[in-house]
Amino acid sequence: MKEMLAGLALVLGGCGGLEVAEEPNPNIGDAAPAQEQYCVVEAVAVEPGEEPPSELPPAKLDCFVSFAEAITFATNGLVQLPPDATPDEFTPEPPSAPDVTPTQHVIAIEYEHRGCRGRTLIITSRTTCAQGDIGRPSLSPAWNDVISSARTYEGCRNSYHYEHVNYRGAVVNANCGTSACCNIGDAMNDRTSSIRWTR
Repeated sequence: MKEMLAGLALVLGGCGGLEVAEEPNPNIGDAAPAQEQYCVVEAVAVEPGEEPPSELPPAKLDCFVSFAEAITFATNGLVQLPPDATPDEFTPEPPSAPDVTPTQHVIAIEYEHRGCRGRTLIITSRTTCAQGDIGRPSLSPAWNDVISSARTYEGCRNSYHYEHVNYRGAVVNANCGTSACCNIGDAMNDRTSSIRWTR
């Protein structure tokens, strides 16, 4: 029986039938895609004095491999950064063309680690804090209980980070001034579930 199987293998191999598959080389092709670590989510603007809505559909995240791609998306193409730009290089400058009005503003960037490091969550709004309070009553599961530091822009001087969704539970105001890096602090580190921005 062994001789018959050996002969069959020899015949099949010699006829170009069965071949031994080569082991794939882990260094060639099919490399793992780069991790998308720069995300964008829209916040909800409300009239001055009006409470933000407490019920919203789940936060829709758009994530990108580079910060430059994320900012281009967040600003509807108005801000173009070099491909290797970092979050430290972002300043929400008005467009150079006087007839171009931004339709979407970057009001904050939330960070995974202290010192404004790690993955980023770029917060956009159709208005600025000068026009009213802005809120994100819930975060996506990927960002819930993750935030450790933040920067604010567009006149949003107060950045209230809440422990629970719908602006409930413990709260800390990360108000280090516009565009300055502000650590959330030990009490609320990695505990943010909703955020509200005001002037």
